[in-house]
Amino acid sequence: MILRLVILVATYIIATKALGNCDLSRKIYRQKHQMNTGSTTWNNEDFVSISDPSNKNFRFTYDEGLTSTIGTFIQTNVVNCEYFEVGSTRTQPLFESTDGTMNLMNVYLHDVILEDCSLIIITGYSVSSSADLKVDILLSHFERISLHNTPDYVPCCVILIKVPDMLNYNSQNISIPVCIFNSITAGKTEDPEFHMTAASDYAPIMITYDDYPEPQTSKCNSNVTILETIFISTHGSHTGAIDIRGSIGQVNIQGSVFSKTVADDGVRFTTGASYGNVMYVGGNESIQNMASEFIRQSRSDSDTPRLTAEESPDLGIFDYLIPDFQQTLVVSKSGSDSTGIGTEQSPLLSVDTAFSLCNPKKLALVEKLVDMEEYPINVIVKAGLYVEAIIEIISERITLKGEGIDVTKIRNDIYAFQNPTTIIQLKQDNIECQMEIMDITFEQDCFTPPIGDQPLLVIDYGLINLQRCSFTQVDSTRYHLSPYFRNNVKETILSNVIFTNGNFSSDNSVSAVEVVSGGGLRLERCQFINISGQSLKADLSETFSDLILRDCKFLQCKNTIAGFTVLVTNSATADFANQKIQSILKSPISTFTRCEFTGNTGDCDVKFQGNLMIIGFVQCKFGSIANITYSNEWANQQGDEIKSYSFGEQSTYSQNETIVVSTAGTSIRSITQAIDQKTQGGQSQLTLQIGSGTWEDDGLMIGARSISFEGSGINETLLMNKITTRIWLACVIGGRLNIRNSGLRQASAQEYYGGMLILRGDGTIELSTVVIRQREQSLNQSSNTIYTTSGDINITNCSFERASFINRLSPPSYSAAIYCEDKFGSLSVVQTNISQQYTSLINPPTGDDLRLQNNIEYGSGCIVILNAQNLKFQECNFIQNQGWRTGVVNIQQMRKSWISPEIDPDSNSPKLSIKQCKFEDNYAIKERTIQDITLKRYIGNDMILDHQYTKNSIIQSFDSSSSSSPVPKVGSQHKQFAVGVFDYILFTRRTADISYASLNGKDQLTGTSGNYSDPLRTIEYAAFYTTSSQLRQSQIYVFPGVFNEKQIFVGGHSLQITGTKVGSIEPTSVQSQSDKPGLSIIQNSEQTDDDLIQVFNGILTLQLLIIRIDNSDDLSKLFSAIVIHGQLASATIDYCDFRTTNSKGFLDRDFLMLDKGGNLTMRFSQAVKIFENYRPVLCIDVSEKSNFLLQQCNITSCEIYDPTSSVIHLLYYTGGTATIDQCQFRYNTAVTPEYIGNRPIAGSILIQLCESYLSTSYRPESQQQQLNSTRVLTIRDCRFDSNIGDCGGSVVVSGTRSLLSEERIIFTRCQFENNVASSYYMYPDDPRGNDIYFYVWGMHY
Repeated sequence: MILRLVILVATYIIATKALGNCDLSRKIYRQKHQMNTGSTTWNNEDFVSISDPSNKNFRFTYDEGLTSTIGTFIQTNVVNCEYFEVGSTRTQPLFESTDGTMNLMNVYLHDVILEDCSLIIITGYSVSSSADLKVDILLSHFERISLHNTPDYVPCCVILIKVPDMLNYNSQNISIPVCIFNSITAGKTEDPEFHMTAASDYAPIMITYDDYPEPQTSKCNSNVTILETIFISTHGSHTGAIDIRGSIGQVNIQGSVFSKTVADDGVRFTTGASYGNVMYVGGNESIQNMASEFIRQSRSDSDTPRLTAEESPDLGIFDYLIPDFQQTLVVSKSGSDSTGIGTEQSPLLSVDTAFSLCNPKKLALVEKLVDMEEYPINVIVKAGLYVEAIIEIISERITLKGEGIDVTKIRNDIYAFQNPTTIIQLKQDNIECQMEIMDITFEQDCFTPPIGDQPLLVIDYGLINLQRCSFTQVDSTRYHLSPYFRNNVKETILSNVIFTNGNFSSDNSVSAVEVVSGGGLRLERCQFINISGQSLKADLSETFSDLILRDCKFLQCKNTIAGFTVLVTNSATADFANQKIQSILKSPISTFTRCEFTGNTGDCDVKFQGNLMIIGFVQCKFGSIANITYSNEWANQQGDEIKSYSFGEQSTYSQNETIVVSTAGTSIRSITQAIDQKTQGGQSQLTLQIGSGTWEDDGLMIGARSISFEGSGINETLLMNKITTRIWLACVIGGRLNIRNSGLRQASAQEYYGGMLILRGDGTIELSTVVIRQREQSLNQSSNTIYTTSGDINITNCSFERASFINRLSPPSYSAAIYCEDKFGSLSVVQTNISQQYTSLINPPTGDDLRLQNNIEYGSGCIVILNAQNLKFQECNFIQNQGWRTGVVNIQQMRKSWISPEIDPDSNSPKLSIKQCKFEDNYAIKERTIQDITLKRYIGNDMILDHQYTKNSIIQSFDSSSSSSPVPKVGSQHKQFAVGVFDYILFTRRTADISYASLNGKDQLTGTSGNYSDPLRTIEYAAFYTTSSQLRQSQIYVFPGVFNEKQIFVGGHSLQITGTKVGSIEPTSVQSQSDKPGLSIIQNSEQTDDDLIQVFNGILTLQLLIIRIDNSDDLSKLFSAIVIHGQLASATIDYCDFRTTNSKGFLDRDFLMLDKGGNLTMRFSQAVKIFENYRPVLCIDVSEKSNFLLQQCNITSCEIYDPTSSVIHLLYYTGGTATIDQCQFRYNTAVTPEYIGNRPIAGSILIQLCESYLSTSYRPESQQQQLNSTRVLTIRDCRFDSNIGDCGGSVVVSGTRSLLSEERIIFTRCQFENNVASSYYMYPDDPRGNDIYFYVWGMHY
């Protein structure tokens, strides 16, 4: 903390003056990068006319001739600037300083392609030799910048700083604090022929001497500090983050985090290049920078080596200085920020430090599928008072938990350098954050007199939930200008939160809790006690910007100036007089359920100000002051109408009442008349006993009241809305509607009116013994049957009969039988039939349209769930429903704004429950319309589950349910769960687990298709429609022939593909060791543009097959034959051959790739004459818990033309088990062209040892895990004959000195003969091994 203050206090005055109230990058992310929507005013692109880019936004567009002038700003002081480019590459710097100084602050630079230059260059020195040079680049964000191409020794960087000779200046301080670097790429990533050299200089940040790349003769005395800066998915040549060249002075790194930063020299095995994925330091004094006094409290999940000094004899020896992230961090008053590591035994001292050390990984930036897993983090704060500077949340999944209200306290530090009134806010790039805060008291402190208006806790984006927390002030005798809590997000939930003893400036309209324009808020069981000034202020300006309060209390609050406890403002424009229906559907909502206002002083408890909006009060208790007041905009007929249905049982108890509605024998002859002026709600209910007949009372506003419609029978009492009025039957706003023993008839209309039944804001709709039909069967319906934005729906013993709905992608128009928006609570459907609901798309997209789209399109379905807290389907029948991606259930989110299990009474029950349900003949029309199977992978005829979940949670959600719908029955947008992974749960007579494929077959579904006598035509089609179970693989038997397949996809299920052996005319299920493949060939088709066989967390078995890549056309093949992704993935390959059609044609991707975490067994198989340009034939990652077996296999005459690896590249992480047994390696070549290379590469196998948490050298600074001594890499009984590589003939083992010393590689009874290390010809004095070469990373010989 001391270092942080020393560095940043010096820039505080400049920063505050420059920034003022403007936080450009935060505003940009708040708009979610809507850069081209016209929401931003872009400045003139004529750089010549602009002297200062500060406080401007630039979008530079190249013209078609690429003749647009690209300017360079020669500036030393730039603040509040955004810049990006469209259309081509930049060939000169954007910002350049030639006097050795620069101040960049709050700058957002993104989407720029660089060639032969750096984005920001700082060189030179001032005229005065006694000057102090200062470089400050702070609070800035650099994103999606391509360091595309540059000649050797010409640096191409985001930031390039050249330090001048110290004779020309007194001192130089370089500070890069609180910056973000995201998605920085290096080199021509799109060009497989692109190669880096040891002289390639790409880096996000490079700091070097003035004469670089000439040998250094100058003396430099620079002090470099990189503080609390974030690097995510950044690339360079020698390093993925920070490159220091030469003796430039002292380098300090503190509180910075590095997520998946990559030095491409390590990936490409660049000859002669040293590298460190986090930092590389070159020069004669490089090793002096690698010490704990210079590198402190930083974390990384990048691969080893992370830190490399050119002088060091061993790469990775300093990696312990930047250890791995931890999933649990502990903060305690007994801890230390300098020596603590965040464990129970060694806690940290400050909450800010704990959050700065969290993993900043963003799923949107993940480059490898194996890294897609979420990384939830828990920060545990022990008892005590913590005075904190602003805490910025950098992680996407995080929980902050204390030990209880008034036990764990966090207070803002009023002397902090930035936003001293704020404790918590999200980092500007963390727009997808999900955070839970619980069991903490937040204390608000302020200056005298108070300054600033920034809240104690601010939510600008993300999904945030607070529960069991409290807010109070240190000195409530002084008024405060900033609120406790400000929210700008629609889905935020506060549960059991207490706001107490707050004194807020009424003159400045400050509230304890503020909801700003664009936001919404849900408060459950919250209390406002003894608040002076406004307690709650909400500006509800958009649809779904709702304010929902349930069981909240406002006690002893006083507001003598403004005069109200709660202020709700609506700035959204609506026309309730002429467009009533759309106004009600789009209006913001404010509902109060069982809320108490007691002992408050002022003019009123609640005031509604501004335009009309929909409100609801249910069973609320008010004190002695005026309850509710309204602004002048409410003084009209429409305002009075809204008030008439917005109150249910207020303050005084309303008696239950029963009214008979009948066409004869009673004075009440309409439902409208019966409910007029009634106020039952909450515990009291108005019951209408409705007689026989057809009742066309529509547009009923139930509002906040509790009303029950009791019919005389489903055929006797018919309730319907009229087609001429185009309005709902009933609309509930916070209240309760029960409909029993009735028939509902919905009018069809092209105009959208929401639904026959509407539930908005809060409340409940219950249907029991109800039959729902569409009145005009020939007309498609544009509105839903039931439409809800919040609350709960309970449906029992009902029937939804034939209905057709209008759904289209452009312009978007969506409708369904039940459509639940993103604040919905609970849906329960029991003993109900839903049949013949047709919801597919009008004018559906073609295959060409789908290939061009970036996201998966809307899926329709008769039940659409955009978000729900709980879903229950029990004893239901879903029959002959049709939609686009699914016919029945479409779930997009579950528990999006979650309520923690600790306060959820049903936390132990599944949030999704499907019990004793039947699905019959439901269809996803996309399956029938689109022929390309790769484009319809994410369908499910019965349901699609697109929300986040685990496999076990879904398995537990199903109980005794079945389906006779075609496969795939259950689909998902998640690859590991796509193509019917869960189909086996819905056991059915029409689910096949065995299929046959023949060139004489047909790809169509009939009652016998896929059988031996009626085979399918392609394996791709068979894999799509053949379903496995939890215990049994699905099986595809392949007749002889060449099967040209576009792609074979295996999600999380289990599939076995068996070919026909030599000597047979048909496939069999029995194999012997003497069997050989030869008649069944799987090969790519002309349409293949992605990996041929893909496995995502599934199980794949291949037997008696030739897997072949057709490379006869000499075009680049940018795909692999087999890829296996996911930590749950497993593959077994027996009796198979790997080949190419053109044995002299070279491939551009690995033939087979096993991602980290998976398992692979390969036996009795061979790879012969496979030629690769650069990549290995087999690339195998053996992780800490993986198992890899290569047994009795033959790898012969394979060649890597310009190798970055050997024929087999084995990345071995300590703890994995790898066995190569009884294999033949003959005539394999991995040699640099012209024999001029000395790379650590062998002809047959490159074993790259990788650091893991089980390595003995690993220092996670927590308890060391024990490693089973049997988990080793074994090569036994193998023969290596006539292989040739660079420094190794047959095998190279590379790794750090410490990894090699673990002795986890065993060679047993192996035979080596005639192998050659070709580096001997050009480098006779270099170390090599004709058979085996052990290469120590970074060792200088």
